[in-house]
Amino acid sequence: MFLPKRHDCFDAKQCKTEIWHIKPKDIKQANELKKCKNAGCNAYFLICFENKDVRMIDVDIVIYILSQNKKSVKNVNLKKWDLLEELKEYGK
Repeated sequence: MFLPKRHDCFDAKQCKTEIWHIKPKDIKQANELKKCKNAGCNAYFLICFENKDVRMIDVDIVIYILSQNKKSVKNVNLKKWDLLEELKEYGK
């Protein structure tokens, strides 16, 4: 998502439960998102958990979780994400 003064790169995931199980392809995507973040973009995963509960998790947090030898993320304490709300915040 590229807007004036805001550049976001994300990868979208879908889960049938309240836990995102990180797969090898997700690790590769995290590495690519980290490159985007290093270039100045906001980089994160958007995860659609059960019941269409969309949450955002920054790529640095995912990399930290992986460094702790964990391979799953619960939807607890993750920021809710809604495109219209994000655009409203951008417009302020």
